[in-house]
Amino acid sequence: HFLRYEHESLAHPALVALGPQAKNILIIGGADGGTAAQFLKSREVEQVTLVSRATAVAKAAKKCFPSAYKGWRDSRLNFTAVTDPLAWLHSGKSGGLPGGLAGRLFDIIVFDSVTLNLEDNWTSESEALEKSIGSSTHHFTAAHLEAMVKLLAPHGLFVTQVGYLCNLRPLQIAHEALSNQFRNVWTLQYSAPDMPWFHAVGFVAGFGTNLLEPKWLWWRSAAIKTVFFSEEVHSALLTPSLMLSKALGLKVPSIPDLDLANRRDTSRQPIPARGPSCPRPASDREPRFEESLLQKKTKYQQIEVVRARGSDSVTMYLDGELQLTSDYGDFYHEALVHPVMASLGLRGRRALVIGAGDGGVATALLRYPDLAEVTQVEIDEQVVDAARTHLPEMSKGYRDPRHRLIIADALRWVKDKSEELKGSFDIAIIDSTDEPLNSPWDRTFFGGLKQMLTAHGAVVQSMNSQGDWLLEFANIHQDFQSRFLVSCNTPDYPSPYLLGILTEGLDLFSVDWSWWSSLNISTVYYHPTVHVALLSAPRESIRTYLDHENWSDCHDAAWPAERGEEL
Repeated sequence: HFLRYEHESLAHPALVALGPQAKNILIIGGADGGTAAQFLKSREVEQVTLVSRATAVAKAAKKCFPSAYKGWRDSRLNFTAVTDPLAWLHSGKSGGLPGGLAGRLFDIIVFDSVTLNLEDNWTSESEALEKSIGSSTHHFTAAHLEAMVKLLAPHGLFVTQVGYLCNLRPLQIAHEALSNQFRNVWTLQYSAPDMPWFHAVGFVAGFGTNLLEPKWLWWRSAAIKTVFFSEEVHSALLTPSLMLSKALGLKVPSIPDLDLANRRDTSRQPIPARGPSCPRPASDREPRFEESLLQKKTKYQQIEVVRARGSDSVTMYLDGELQLTSDYGDFYHEALVHPVMASLGLRGRRALVIGAGDGGVATALLRYPDLAEVTQVEIDEQVVDAARTHLPEMSKGYRDPRHRLIIADALRWVKDKSEELKGSFDIAIIDSTDEPLNSPWDRTFFGGLKQMLTAHGAVVQSMNSQGDWLLEFANIHQDFQSRFLVSCNTPDYPSPYLLGILTEGLDLFSVDWSWWSSLNISTVYYHPTVHVALLSAPRESIRTYLDHENWSDCHDAAWPAERGEEL
């Protein structure tokens, strides 16, 4: 199911930018047929040429995923099996085109493979594998890129996967090469909960078509059904994180501006990229890659802290589940903190934090100089101690005099204190394990939390990735007048990782950006343009959490039973 997130991300931004002009599509790779199927949802598409060497993958997709890959039965799909797609691409003589494509130009070309590595001087296959962080490495040279440009119509768009945010160097190389070939280059960030690493990065490049001027009237009339993509998600996909912006040397506008956020900042150089640093989930851990710093069984859970060998990257696991890394933990913390704190402005004076024993939420909150107090209620003091010792930078909020730590069961504490602390907090953040360690979530708890908020206050709660549990959260959150979804694209967790924001009177789309930017708050993910992107959740997540539809109904509806409808 979640492969559709990736396929829709590769297909629909370019498709909606061209609208009815998108008639001829070329896909290099993509043997599972999923990206092709997304293009074939448009009635204006006349042909999709799919060129791949992975015939076994194509056969498996046809056999095992008939409902998801109906594109294989569409007469407009032309599948060409070749030994080496890149050699085929560059097979034209004297500037000619590959066999069968002479005289044809494509409106959209998609490089749909594991990674795109644009580098001419790899010294060995092992180095190439390290750079690609994948089992399928493609030596994609500038000559291959030039061959693709020759196949692209003047208004055409080139879409490519490149890699993952946890390995910045290939992203820098590809962005530089694309910028040398094309007038416009936009970043493309996406994730699917079942990806090997989260926060994938690609690019969309072109000469004449503006990706930021999509044909929404055409899109609505086409009634293309999706599980992930929407008008809001379109902009979110094109919004780079601050980490990526710095790595590519992009501008970071002080107000939300998607156009500027995708333009090069000629006044500064891209930051040098270090080596790959990809989080390892519990199922993929290998002792030879890590050094144990702490193993401890507490009253509530098993704590484990490790350091990646040869680096400073520290990872914390609770009960065997990855909680955060020192490299990317703040992606999640910033998503919990900044959308509400930026919207509160100077009204953000007192904060309540529930859980968050690693200290990252408190540290992010306390970067706001006008915040007077953070009250944190955490049940397991030994998690706090582990963070203080092994994650000192992330947990430095514990050393701030504005911080007050209470060791207690936060759910019972809220129920006991809701009357006494009525109207005390402007923001309440719940950062706990998926299930509370001692007490169950219920509407009574959220009623007490609501009582503790100011009139403009808001609750932020982590809710994991997409699934039917979103409907359970919707039910226990229903007493709040307004609910919002935050979609966080973090390398640490299955993403999009979803947060809920509950409020009675806070407008999340009204921010004094001159005030916020004047604070010069240090971030790795968040900036003004990301604010809007965070509030753009997958279509099926919105239908589940905000519209109270069953999750299975949301994603099954995207694939009608009959060929006469959109694929």
